[in-house]
Amino acid sequence: MTDQFFFCGIGGSGMLPLAAILRAGGARVAGSDRSLDAGRLAVNAGTVLPPVSSEPTAKPALTIPVAPSVVARQETAPAPTPVRPPAAAPALLPRAVVVPPPAAVPVAPVLPRAVASLRVVHQHRLGSCRGLLVVTRDGVEYQPDAAEHQVKDGFALPYTRFLSEMSGSSLVIKSNDRDYRFKPEAPSSARDHIEQLDAAIAQLR
Repeated sequence: MTDQFFFCGIGGSGMLPLAAILRAGGARVAGSDRSLDAGRLAVNAGTVLPPVSSEPTAKPALTIPVAPSVVARQETAPAPTPVRPPAAAPALLPRAVVVPPPAAVPVAPVLPRAVASLRVVHQHRLGSCRGLLVVTRDGVEYQPDAAEHQVKDGFALPYTRFLSEMSGSSLVIKSNDRDYRFKPEAPSSARDHIEQLDAAIAQLR
């Protein structure tokens, strides 16, 4: 490796420190600078490098001149901007679950149990009794007025347990074990009202 170096612009703030380092290491350093020719180097750049001693162990003290502009830039250098830690992400709140109200279930209207009724005369083989013949959504009921006839002649039959038919002006109810014959109690209502009961039975059956 060569031990001789020549620098152009050796009086500058960049070249002069490099030349001083190489000179301190024992290399032969030379250079040129226009500022030196103009007489500005001694004022702006500091001390000129002294000659190298012939004794290798007696190296002169190294003085590295620093340009005033460099010192000014170091003194006026802005303070580093502090690095802010990243903002913490906002805590995620649990999402509220909205439960819709249950759908309204349509409710069938409550119909009265009795659909039609008529005051009738229950005709026996011998004699008769009076009471109320009621047509309901479940079947047909006969409710005698007299207590002595309630057990013997009263009944409540579902639609699957009897048949009905008109016989003249009378309504006949035929069950598995007995036939019941009814006619209207009031002569004025006669056939029309008893036929309405028979029509209601046929509609609900």
